[in-house]
Amino acid sequence: MGLVAERKRRLVRLFPSFGREVKGERAQLCERMRNRLEHNKRLSPCSFLLILIILILIILLAIARSPLGRRGDLPFVSVYTCHMSSETNCVYIMSTMNNNVLYTGVTSNLFQRVLQHKMGTIAGFTSKYKVYKLVYYECGDDIRDAILREKQIKDRSRAYKESLINSMNPEWKDLSEDWY
Repeated sequence: MGLVAERKRRLVRLFPSFGREVKGERAQLCERMRNRLEHNKRLSPCSFLLILIILILIILLAIARSPLGRRGDLPFVSVYTCHMSSETNCVYIMSTMNNNVLYTGVTSNLFQRVLQHKMGTIAGFTSKYKVYKLVYYECGDDIRDAILREKQIKDRSRAYKESLINSMNPEWKDLSEDWY
């Protein structure tokens, strides 16, 4: 495998959106970088670092324009801004912005896990369906109890989950909106 192909493979592994189609100004910039990678036999280390920095800036701009950055600031803040006593093991339900999709999960650190969902760092169901809104949670002392409760909730119907959410959050607002 050539040096350029190896660098391109690393970029795609670090930034999964590297090879995808983008629009607007970012499309032109990505196209120029893609052409340089494909047409040059070798990239100097400085050129490679410059491309890497530009890609990071593109990603930060995309985050700032996403629903996560709707307040105008980047969501890189401490997840310890809120305190939740010793009851840290939580079962939670998250939803899409239009409440079509529900996701039930369990965690020992609700603040960190919600931030991971909002930033899309957890690959899978929640990032695929853009499940960003915390609509329900219950906390307890024992993680085993939380896991059992999660299984109970997952086994129940959507109507049951909706009744749980309505009991705590009848307007289906994002309960984590002011955490970060």
